[in-house]
This record gives sequence, structure tokens and C-alpha cells, in this order.
Amino acid sequence: MFVIWLGMIIIAAVEIPRLLAKEKRGELLAFAALWVIATLYASLVMAEVPLPNPTELVLFLFGG
Repeated sequence: MFVIWLGMIIIAAVEIPRLLAKEKRGELLAFAALWVIATLYASLVMAEVPLPNPTELVLFLFGG
């Protein structure tokens, strides 16, 4: 799990300064939200927590 967290921290360390320098606050907010979701999901997968299939969630939300 440490490798996942390290990778996500590296991604954030590269992207956040770029977005701040370009003053793209909206993109920074979207990036942060997706980054948190991805980090949480990857951590739960690595911890072998039973999770629903993401495709099923999308189909449920968008009525597929």
C-alpha cells in the first residue's frame, strides 16, 4: 500500500504546483476531488476490502 500512496503523492506534487502557477483553480479543485477518490479506492483495493464493481455504480447512477 505504501507504493500506491507514494505514487499518488508524487502525482500530486507534480500537478498541484503546475495548476497553481497557471491559476487554474477550477481544474485544481477537480483534480483534488478525483485524486482523493482514486487514492481512497486504490487503498481499499490494496487492503482487499470487498468493493462493488465501478461499472455497476456507473450503470446505477446513469440508468444503464
